[in-house]
Amino acid sequence: MLGLDPAIALAARAYPKDDRERRWLAHQVRQFPAHFGEPLVERFVQRTNAQGKYAAEQFLWDLRGTWTPKNLSLAASDDELCAFADGLAERFRMAISPSPLWNLVYKELSSHARAAGIAPPAVRGSVSYRGAVARLRDPGWLRRALRRSVCRAVENAARALGFVGARRSRFVSQESLDRRRGQLNRLAKFRRDWEAVSEAGDILGLDALAARSLANPSVRRAEFLARVFGFEKLARDLDHVAMFYTITCPGRVHAVLSGSGELNPQFDGTSPAAAQDYLCRLWGRARAKLQRFDVRPYGFRIAEPHHDGTPHWHVLLFVPRSQEAMLTATLRSYALAEDGHEPGALEHRFKAQAIDYAKGTAVAYLAKYISKNLDAYGVGELDGMSGREIAMRASAWASTWGIRQFQQIGGPPVTIWRELRRVGGAPAGLLAEAFAAADKGNWCEFVRITTQSLTHRRRQEPIKTLRVVPLGLNAYTEPALPRVVGVQADGQIVVTRQKEWTLRRRAESSATLEASRWGKSAARVPPSSSPLEFCQ
Repeated sequence: MLGLDPAIALAARAYPKDDRERRWLAHQVRQFPAHFGEPLVERFVQRTNAQGKYAAEQFLWDLRGTWTPKNLSLAASDDELCAFADGLAERFRMAISPSPLWNLVYKELSSHARAAGIAPPAVRGSVSYRGAVARLRDPGWLRRALRRSVCRAVENAARALGFVGARRSRFVSQESLDRRRGQLNRLAKFRRDWEAVSEAGDILGLDALAARSLANPSVRRAEFLARVFGFEKLARDLDHVAMFYTITCPGRVHAVLSGSGELNPQFDGTSPAAAQDYLCRLWGRARAKLQRFDVRPYGFRIAEPHHDGTPHWHVLLFVPRSQEAMLTATLRSYALAEDGHEPGALEHRFKAQAIDYAKGTAVAYLAKYISKNLDAYGVGELDGMSGREIAMRASAWASTWGIRQFQQIGGPPVTIWRELRRVGGAPAGLLAEAFAAADKGNWCEFVRITTQSLTHRRRQEPIKTLRVVPLGLNAYTEPALPRVVGVQADGQIVVTRQKEWTLRRRAESSATLEASRWGKSAARVPPSSSPLEFCQ
């Protein structure tokens, strides 16, 4: 009879005689994807023999993390997740809502949400108790939250069991990669089936809109490299030095050893999201110290995964030559402040390299990292995987853990650059000069015009975004948040968003306006994928 149930058969390895314990372990095995079962039981038996039954059971609980729903497993399909979320939303809507006591309703629904494996929305800032309750009763919000919770729980288990690594599945597990592909397929279908309509009657297909906007990875890569090129040109004109840093997490954060591919015995269960928080705190402390000495570097940061999904940073910074030594020493000290004496820390935890322009430019240093994490432009094979497969896995990794892959450090806000590129002109003065630089794609000149000093804080800059608060409430009965509608400087205003757009399902007979009718109403992007052509 044991052969009729794979989970029971696997559990029999740990409990060949105790039927009750065998069934309990089989139930735990069923909570994970099917191919997790054998290594899970193997680890369970090893832990039992080495540390005892209690330690082995604690290992299983740690493996599941906060995932505790009784009617849903981590192996559930997306359709099952959606049905579960819809049923939960219906239950929450049936709950009694004494409107003066939204905090009590929120407390009650939050406990049920946690029992279902969903982190409730935090009540802070613009999110009120009533708005949080509305989110918990929204099937769409619950679907997104449940997908995120399941995907992260699967990834934590996959990393702990050694399924994520160079020899198994690089960056993310196969389950998360499949979910990401399903997500992109749903998004592509939505873009094909819906269109945007303005009050003036303009019609834009969402698929055409996405292809010409920053939703297109190739467009994002071109814009990013244009800014790198601009910062580099500015730094060379100012005789600033360019430094390339690599910062890695402590060894206890890595789940799989890079050399042997074996599980890291020192792994403490830290998730990639928690590891990214560690790197952010590290950078925040280093930056605070540097600012006290008026050292304000500018450049870019790229977060990308190691083979086992643990994040590390590549940071390109430009700084006056007289400040380079302090910048490097400060970053090194904070990077090695925790577990800095562990084996290999000095060689791998922090690397600093001065860019020699005789050998290569800053654009050349960053180009491969940007392409590898976006659209695989110019990226060859790695361990038998194509560049496109590597980019897809990096995208799935960032989406799964909610990690921001690219970030600008210092300089003017890129939002102003993007908004000015939406319009056809600007009034005379500072805005006209900034528009001319943005219109030509010249980030170096744009920085010179919009930034009084690279050492000043952004609130001191002369050009700022113009934001307005829309009338009415949002979908969760809360006041709408301010949104960008233009830019302003020297008492002058340039409105960059003059039309109101609504979404509707595309009718087969509707005539969608293509590129000929776009004009200046949307952000323009270069036709070429070459970043240097974009810069010129």
